[in-house]
Amino acid sequence: MNPVVTAGESVGTARSNLFVQDAPVTGIRRLIGVALGVNLNQTNTDIAIPLILIAGCNFVPSAVMINNASTSLTTATFGVFSAAGGTGVTIVTAGAALSSLTAATSNLNATLAATATTTVLNQTTQANTLYFRVGTAQGAAATADVYIWADVLP
Repeated sequence: MNPVVTAGESVGTARSNLFVQDAPVTGIRRLIGVALGVNLNQTNTDIAIPLILIAGCNFVPSAVMINNASTSLTTATFGVFSAAGGTGVTIVTAGAALSSLTAATSNLNATLAATATTTVLNQTTQANTLYFRVGTAQGAAATADVYIWADVLP
C-alpha cells in the first residue's frame, strides 16, 4: 500500500501516519545472513556468511534455518560460529545433524547453543560474518540453503 497524500499534506507526513508500525529498526527479528547452495560434501570446511546488519545496532542470534536440500541428507553435520575454524561464539554446536532434511521441501530449525542466546554481538565483534562449518561430509554431491535470523537490539 502506498501512502496517500491529501491537499496540504507532505508525502513524509502521509507515510508516517500510515506506516507507524514499520518505523522501528530495533526490537525486531530480521534475516541477517543467507548462503544459498552450500556444498555439504566437504569435511571441516567453513562457509562464510556475510551479515546484513543495521549500523550501530547489536544483535542476538535467534534462528538458523536450513532447507532446500538437493538430496536426502543422511550423514552431513554442521555447526555455526562467530569465527572460522569452529572458534569464537558457538551459535549452533558442532556435529548438529542434517538428517531431518529428506527433501527440498524439508526445513531444519537448528537448536541454538546456550552461548548464542546469551551473547550480544555487533559489527565490531563480528566483522559482518558468521561461519557455517560443515563437519562430516555427506559422502555424495549435496547442497542446501542456510538462513540466519537475529533479534536486533538498540
